[in-house]
Amino acid sequence: MQILKKIDRTEMASGLLLLGVGTFVYVEALNYRLGQLSSIGPGMFPQALGVILIICGAVTLLASFTRSAPLAQFNWRPMVVLSVALMAFAVILPRFGMIPAVMALVLIARFSETRYGLLGTLLLAGIIAPMCWLVFVIGLGFPLSAFRWPR
Repeated sequence: MQILKKIDRTEMASGLLLLGVGTFVYVEALNYRLGQLSSIGPGMFPQALGVILIICGAVTLLASFTRSAPLAQFNWRPMVVLSVALMAFAVILPRFGMIPAVMALVLIARFSETRYGLLGTLLLAGIIAPMCWLVFVIGLGFPLSAFRWPR
């Protein structure tokens, strides 16, 4: 029982989660052709990602045995607010365009933490939204409009 007190349970859970996700990604990527380094197939990146996640999970899991820490309280607020922000982005993008969707994303995500002010958030949204449009629409050629009005 003494050894269980020396385990960082939060880090152990993180390591197990990384191991599980990495194993899942690697096994699912086995269905795709790997290819060669000179001609990479569609399975190369997911398999490499799976291996990297497995290694990170193993290192994190092993590190959990070297120190102890109290079990951290899980904060639900950021997870819920950021999920709502992403859903709002997905709903707003096809109806109103990229700039309103990104602005809504930033403004809603602001409520995940209480320390951010409204003026700074508006400034951030006003800078990020046009920059996203420049990068994704102008730079990368994504077929998205800056503004769009529903019919």
